[in-house]
Amino acid sequence: MKKNTTALLLTLLFVVGMVLSACGSGEGVQPPAKEKQEVKLYYASKAYEETGDETLPKLLEETRTIEVEADGNVGIAMLEALKKPEGSDAGTAVKEDIVFLDVRSSEEDDITVIVDISGEGLSGGSLEETLFIDQVVKTILNNPAYFTSETKTPEQVQFLVDGQITESLMGHIDASQPFTKDY
Repeated sequence: MKKNTTALLLTLLFVVGMVLSACGSGEGVQPPAKEKQEVKLYYASKAYEETGDETLPKLLEETRTIEVEADGNVGIAMLEALKKPEGSDAGTAVKEDIVFLDVRSSEEDDITVIVDISGEGLSGGSLEETLFIDQVVKTILNNPAYFTSETKTPEQVQFLVDGQITESLMGHIDASQPFTKDY
């Protein structure tokens, strides 16, 4: 009887061990579904950044396919893509340490897109702030399909810092009012 109990106990431990190892291996766990979206992104022109020559374009347009989780925020995915320019002539004022908390259509009107940013990581000179605002505003407003309501297309972007309207993002430009394409 002692042999049968020991054999049964060893078999039970083996089965439990196999079940636990299968659970911990990640087998059967599916990664979130991703959708591909083609978007227009706007990057800072390196030539403009280096020279300040007003005859040069400030921004360079790039059409790119980005991946967004099926239930993810397309606006945040677009703005995250601004952190990694691909062209050799393209730079960015959207630094890696900037955290986009939310990008959404305003609940108050159909023409404003809200971009909420964490206050940590927001710093830079006036040129960097100008290019940051330009990159974000142009990227959002030139991809209206992701923010268009049944009645209106977005026309402006309101920045928030940690959920609040702020006087300035980096201390140089008034950000208390929404920005349009041609601010």
